[in-house]
Amino acid sequence: MKSKTMRLVLLGVMVVGAQVQAKLLYETDFIGDDAIAGWITTDEAWTHDPAAGTFTVAGAAGASAAYYGELELTDYTVTADVEVNNSAAAVVARFTSLSDPFYMCRYHPQNAVLQLYIINTTALLASLPLADMPDLDPAQTYTLSITVQGNLITGTLRQGDAEYTVEGTDDTATSGFAGLRVWGGGENVYSHFTISDDVELAAYDPVPADEQTDVLREVTLSWTPGEYAVSHDVYFGETFEDVNDATPADAVYMGRQSEIEFAVDGLDFETTYYWRVDEVNAAPDNTIFKGDVWSFTTELFAYPVEGVIATTNG
Repeated sequence: MKSKTMRLVLLGVMVVGAQVQAKLLYETDFIGDDAIAGWITTDEAWTHDPAAGTFTVAGAAGASAAYYGELELTDYTVTADVEVNNSAAAVVARFTSLSDPFYMCRYHPQNAVLQLYIINTTALLASLPLADMPDLDPAQTYTLSITVQGNLITGTLRQGDAEYTVEGTDDTATSGFAGLRVWGGGENVYSHFTISDDVELAAYDPVPADEQTDVLREVTLSWTPGEYAVSHDVYFGETFEDVNDATPADAVYMGRQSEIEFAVDGLDFETTYYWRVDEVNAAPDNTIFKGDVWSFTTELFAYPVEGVIATTNG
């Protein structure tokens, strides 16, 4: 039997070298009376069965939606299990109201097609017919998800080992809530719902920028730290291989520090330097996420002067 959950956790196990991880922001399995706390419905067609762990909509006159109203977000992933789909059961992102633009991914049972929409602009971003999803049985439970990252919108349907994706670009809707939506009076049953986003685990956004030229010979290197980093292993050298392959036992290792900047001086003119920052997580795992190797080239010793004409009155 499923246990009641509504918690903030991390999905998956952190692995050395991983760059991005899904962070779970909200989850409900719909079990228990408080499993839909914070949810808002657009009409009375929605019913919650706390014992069965289902959220059902039936008898809607047209479009009908339910959404989790505690998190208004920009970039994230919405996932729901669909047990019964008779009226184009969908997951939605950047939802604010039924009349405003929002993004939707659904399997349309009558038309036998997976669809990705920007609703209220009547724009179909992408679709995939059932004929191109040979391992899908729409009569059995499947998982729908929609991911919004900037103007990239991705819808996914998973069932067992099968996974099907539709993708498009649009920038009409910029932020909003996550939820569920149907069209029409047929019965639709959802179970298990999550909202998650991606977090960077490795260092990123180096300063100076990667491959930047004409950098001063005295410069402070800085970066944006990984989401869970508490300290940083810094490597600095004159060849890509030395820095990329280095461990704390090598000469290019500058040490472990809590600051997110590292000052260097006395550099040579017109020389390319390489550096790397590995992010170190807190106990108990103390996982180290290896960073990319960045480079910069120092300023010239002398700069040519062009367009100067020398004259003499002799």
